[in-house]
Amino acid sequence: MYISYSGFKTYSSCPRAYWHSYVDKTVPPEPDNTVNSLYGSVIGTLMEDFYMKGLWREKNVQKVLEDRIEPTYKRIVSDELRRGRVLRWKSAQDKKPNYESQDELLAEVRDSIARAIRIVRHYRLAGPRMEAESKLDSDVGEHRLGGRADFIIQRTSPHHDLVILDGKGSKHRGSFVDPKQLKWYAMLYSFRNKNTLPDKLGFVYWRFDPPESLDWVDFSPEDLIDLKDEVLTSLNKIVRGGQSKEAFPAKPNDQACRFCNFISMCPQGRNLMSPRS
Repeated sequence: MYISYSGFKTYSSCPRAYWHSYVDKTVPPEPDNTVNSLYGSVIGTLMEDFYMKGLWREKNVQKVLEDRIEPTYKRIVSDELRRGRVLRWKSAQDKKPNYESQDELLAEVRDSIARAIRIVRHYRLAGPRMEAESKLDSDVGEHRLGGRADFIIQRTSPHHDLVILDGKGSKHRGSFVDPKQLKWYAMLYSFRNKNTLPDKLGFVYWRFDPPESLDWVDFSPEDLIDLKDEVLTSLNKIVRGGQSKEAFPAKPNDQACRFCNFISMCPQGRNLMSPRS
């Protein structure tokens, strides 16, 4: 069977949420509001173009990237709406979204372009190999593990190393990062490259200037072996569970329930979160 890191993490956090998302394919009672993910999606896509479309070669690369902001934003929003998500801006009735308007969001992306270029220069994120959205899907026995690394870069002097990076758009540095996600990419990279490991793994924070814009994540070959064992154990349980809802019990916990699209359908999750609502 196929599993991505998102699926693996969902199952590890709460098997019932996995059942809803990947087995039953339950339609969430409330569609996702895409506003809070738009900044990361737009800046990430622009930096993907920076590498994969050779924009780094442009003499005035900052202006070239800035000119692409609005069409990139429109394309992403169109794709999100087509996937069933909604676009709700911050209002007096709903203060959860980060932005009150399209103009506010696009202005923040525009302010980030020069910073992103500074990040690339400061950490020398360039070299003979520069990939974005790199597909690392790998077969392990009867299963296929999927993943796309945001960036794989072979840096030149003075580093001479290969790094796998994941871009983050949160306003809160270090929030919503999961080191195991990067280890997942390193594991898949080793499967596809005859057990060769990347030299470094890191999170890039597009809202922060160097030297606060990159965190390196420590890992070892043993970490990746343990992760592989953990993944295969989860996959065996998923396969044995089949289509049975009862084989995927709810595992209420603060982090999983807070962001779960199916909380209104889960008595255990509602009981956990109700005192805080």
